[in-house]
Amino acid sequence: MSRPTDPVAIARDLIRCPSVTPHEGGALAYLERALRGAGFTVDRVTFSEPGAADVENLYARIGTGGPHLVFAGHTDVVPPGDETAWTHPPFGADLADGMLYGRGAADMKGAVACKLAAVLDYLSAAGKPKGSISFLITGDEEGVAVNGTIKLLQWAAAHGEKFDHCILGEPTNPNALGDMIKIGRRGSLNATLIVTGTSGHVAYPALADNPVRGIVVLMSALMAAPLDAGSPHFDPMYEAAARNGLPIATHLMGQTPFELIPIYPVGNPAHWHDFFASWPLLYVSHLMSLVFDGAFDRHPDLRVVFVEGGFTWAMPVMWRMDRIWEHRKADLPHVRRKPSEYVREHVRFTTQPLEDVNVEMYRDYLEMMDLGDSLMFSTDYPHWSYDSPDWAIRRFPADQRERIMRGNATALYGLPSTVKALPGEQPVADDSTV
Repeated sequence: MSRPTDPVAIARDLIRCPSVTPHEGGALAYLERALRGAGFTVDRVTFSEPGAADVENLYARIGTGGPHLVFAGHTDVVPPGDETAWTHPPFGADLADGMLYGRGAADMKGAVACKLAAVLDYLSAAGKPKGSISFLITGDEEGVAVNGTIKLLQWAAAHGEKFDHCILGEPTNPNALGDMIKIGRRGSLNATLIVTGTSGHVAYPALADNPVRGIVVLMSALMAAPLDAGSPHFDPMYEAAARNGLPIATHLMGQTPFELIPIYPVGNPAHWHDFFASWPLLYVSHLMSLVFDGAFDRHPDLRVVFVEGGFTWAMPVMWRMDRIWEHRKADLPHVRRKPSEYVREHVRFTTQPLEDVNVEMYRDYLEMMDLGDSLMFSTDYPHWSYDSPDWAIRRFPADQRERIMRGNATALYGLPSTVKALPGEQPVADDSTV
């Protein structure tokens, strides 16, 4: 049996590559040699952006089938600053007292080395995988990050690459190596705060207003408590929203296939008709998660709005959840009522996209659903598939139209019951005989 691959040796080799963004520094070349030697097909891709330096990236794959596991990461590092101030050279990869020192040891050449060592050992023991394994490594994560992961994902999609699972080795362990695996994402919020004062004379301080005092008060309040303690189940966000009377609206589709949250059950759709037909499935999974996880019991004042995911699917799902709850109450002690009752009380659905079917049958179905208090009109204008108000209103039962078109939304968001008409605006006809 061959000896296991040493991840520390790989990490030291990578750390010795001075790959300060945007320079490749030899790190991607090192990975390319190792991966090609193991049977991977390797592509080195350079991306450009006006005003930014060109950056090299790497994509490597072995296998042609599924499932497809991708290891993502980066080899670029931030500048070391004054190298004479380091106790160990930033690109020396020194080992001292059981610790590995060098720029990128934690973020994230050490993780890339562990992934590479694990994959090499797997291939040595099991041979070529039945599915596929790939490495998606960028050289533009620590810089302006315009020629890195996003463009590499777009490049991969254009070349027919589809991923089932991804492991990203960013450092997330707060206390000890391996003590935490993240399932969410971290980010930052940047804002510009302008505080104005009133100039005055030192002889009349009461007439002046020093803005610095206001800034101190504001910053003290912002730093007094964390805005979000973080949770894989988003409870802090739910609690804050419920406490402040703010509904949480969720629109479960991004602008590229890689931003879809969650991924479609059949993978990333290839065509518009694929995702439009299966779109409601994303909302079904979210609704079941909220109900069966007990989110509405923990946060009785929480309100959630499902935006532009349709709604005609809701009633069959509520029926199914009620039946499951009746038979499996012992497994769901935190769900104290019928799931359908939680949905009616806590969830609102916007109407777009409406089904274009027989109007009378559609009205009968809506009356049977009895969701008139849970629906809010949405148009999705100016997308070509939008629902116009005068077309949509005729599809709702006459006694539900006012609530769906206006009343439910104004009640949920605390909006005024009337607003001033725009110049030339005419009210939409509400003829129940239409």
